[in-house]
Amino acid sequence: MAQVTAKTPAEKMAVYQNKITLERLICDNIYHKRVFDDATWLSVRKENEQRKFLIREDALTRIE
Repeated sequence: MAQVTAKTPAEKMAVYQNKITLERLICDNIYHKRVFDDATWLSVRKENEQRKFLIREDALTRIE
């Protein structure tokens, strides 16, 4: 039986850039995605802020 290990918060986190506004956005958990009307949405936050909001994944480019 294979050993299953949980991912650390650093492994779940990713930094994205909005393709339109060029803002850097942080996603704390890339595995927690939501699908509405065949579009995938991620919960992200701006740098130095804690308030989260949803944004379409196809509007983002992963940079880190």
